[in-house]
Amino acid sequence: MTRRIIIILATLLALCACAKRTPELVRLAKAQMPATIDSTLTYEYGAVKDIQIDSFALVYHDDSICMLQCRVRCRTLNEESIEKEYRYYYLFDILQSNLNNRMIFSDGLTELPLLPEERIESSLKEVGDNHESVYDKMYVRTKPIRHPVGNKYMSQ
Repeated sequence: MTRRIIIILATLLALCACAKRTPELVRLAKAQMPATIDSTLTYEYGAVKDIQIDSFALVYHDDSICMLQCRVRCRTLNEESIEKEYRYYYLFDILQSNLNNRMIFSDGLTELPLLPEERIESSLKEVGDNHESVYDKMYVRTKPIRHPVGNKYMSQ
């Protein structure tokens, strides 16, 4: 019983730390996104090369979710050009973290057209004005990150 209370308190402290350091979640998402894009493209097309990520924008973030968008260009080994627009979701999975007694993050990638900056701003205002969770409007399947990239690929 005491162990369970300690785990709950440790999780709450971790959540409080994340709430104060929201940019850390964004940095982790930025670091993980290229690896997820690479594995998705490799799964869809086989080997790809010359991956370029641009038109990057932060769509939303809070203490447990970060949404990014970007345009990706690459080529297959047969020199076929590929251009995709993605929305990337990075989540701190509170339920799974509590069940497994460790921090668990999930991510997901959806092919969606890029949102213009004005639409991002109006969306953020709407979510704030309505005091709603972004989860209410999110329709994406995420899966636990098995191999987080950590700090070695992080860029400021």
